[in-house]
Amino acid sequence: MSTAYFNGEFLPLEELRLPVWDRGFLQGATVTERLRTFHHQPFLLEEHLDRLERSLAATRIGTPETREQILDAVQEVVLRESVETSLKLDFGIVIFATPGPTGADAARLGLGPRATLAIHSVPLPFDRWHRDFAEGQRLVIPEIRQMPADVVSPAIKNRSRLHWYLADALAHDIDPSASALLLDHAGRLTETSTGNLFLVRDDVLLTPGPESTLPGISQAYLRDMARSMGIESRTAPLTEADLSGAAEALLSSSGYCLMPVTAVDGRPIGSGRPGPMFERLLSEWSQRVGVDIRRQGP
Repeated sequence: MSTAYFNGEFLPLEELRLPVWDRGFLQGATVTERLRTFHHQPFLLEEHLDRLERSLAATRIGTPETREQILDAVQEVVLRESVETSLKLDFGIVIFATPGPTGADAARLGLGPRATLAIHSVPLPFDRWHRDFAEGQRLVIPEIRQMPADVVSPAIKNRSRLHWYLADALAHDIDPSASALLLDHAGRLTETSTGNLFLVRDDVLLTPGPESTLPGISQAYLRDMARSMGIESRTAPLTEADLSGAAEALLSSSGYCLMPVTAVDGRPIGSGRPGPMFERLLSEWSQRVGVDIRRQGP
């Protein structure tokens, strides 16, 4: 039985509940982090905690747990999950925090003004990733635009994601297996709901900057890894026109790490198949973590 952490206590994952009076439910006021394990060890945990701290500060959500206590809770959830999980299977870890109940609800229920903090494991969808590693992911650019930075900063990893739900629904209407790639209000490419975008042009990795995209943990890892391999990487404002001139397109994310994109709006990227830059980078990533990322799974 999987284990979760909730407000200072460990409990079976099946018993994890968010009360209906929590502002994470009432207002979608939730910041989050999602990471994964390799060999049942959290990958880039310190970097994820750094971003969580920045999100908590930006949203004024003050959890009573210190960073060290959150780290210890993550490690305990991972340890307990590792006992329950086949040694061949890695898994994801989700951390989320909310402001907790409103002042009126807290007083009425005698709860006290405590922010909510939860940590739990989640299975990784290896079967779906196997298909996408082989065939590439298809993207659709819908009419919905990225949330403007003067409304909600893209640096805050949050769960106020109705626009993403609607954007992916529109993408699925066109292609049931596609994901949405959003433009910002200036018409520039941004990101998908799960990953940062990279275009490969003249053997250079180009990725949108932090003005309108979440600064990704895997995005930063990929750029550092590429530079160590002698591959140039830089941020750049990208538009739909840049897609036609790209040799490859990639997505980086904490779960699948790196995924090829082979078509956008039905038009192929490059050859329309996963390309040599993807193969080279995924091979290097796999070597560094000691896992064949492409073939991992049951």
